Amino acid sequence: MVTTPQTSETWWQEHVGYLLDQSGEVPDGGSDEGDETGAVPGDRPDLVGDVGAVAVALAQLLGRLHQLPTNDVPFGGDWETVSARVQAGGVDAAGLPEPYCRYDTERLTELWIESRPANDELVVCHGSPELSTMRFIEGRLVGIEPPDRLCLADRHLDLAIAQQSLSKHLGPESVFVFYDAYPVQPDLVRLDHYVLASLLGG
Repeated sequence: MVTTPQTSETWWQEHVGYLLDQSGEVPDGGSDEGDETGAVPGDRPDLVGDVGAVAVALAQLLGRLHQLPTNDVPFGGDWETVSARVQAGGVDAAGLPEPYCRYDTERLTELWIESRPANDELVVCHGSPELSTMRFIEGRLVGIEPPDRLCLADRHLDLAIAQQSLSKHLGPESVFVFYDAYPVQPDLVRLDHYVLASLLGG
């Protein structure tokens, strides 16, 4: 009997129920205003209601994902993959927040490479946990679009992107709620490394 090799897509489908705490289904995408189920995108504070509950739900999602076994996953990815994204990002550093806007893009990229953590603590990472890809009903996460950047990477890759999305869409206070609910306190040096990666295009 020939076994069909598992792909990132089939791996995600097998695990998404657990990641959503058995409470939701993957949406087809939906609209920016919500769908027929009443689910609304997480980047709409005017629709989601309790933004604190949204931050907690995102922390719980990533906490479950980062605790999954890393052996036999059908995807790779590591610091070199993120590095390639950063160096191909082409971001105008002048448009970045302080203190990053004080440097040009080339120098920022050099600083980012120099700040690479000594040891990568690899976990299963979503790769781009943006609130816009998630659907909520009354603060409960009920759906998430299949990711296209599943990879093995340091957990701070996901934490940095989630932090940026929360701060931008739901306000800085939601970031504190997020970290209170996430099961591991972040390493601030690693977090800064991946925040810069997300700003540069990682």
